Amino acid sequence: MHNCTKVAVQALTFSVQAGECFGVLGTNGAGKTTTPSMLSGM
Repeated sequence: MHNCTKVAVQALTFSVQAGECFGVLGTNGAGKTTTPSMLSGM
């Protein structure tokens, strides 16, 4: 049997102050698109 465990997000910390702009940086497949979807419940 193969161990096919996939980790969607690991060790995420997120904080944005009022009026602050932010960007999300990372390599392909790092979860940049998935993270806002999870935070907004979509």
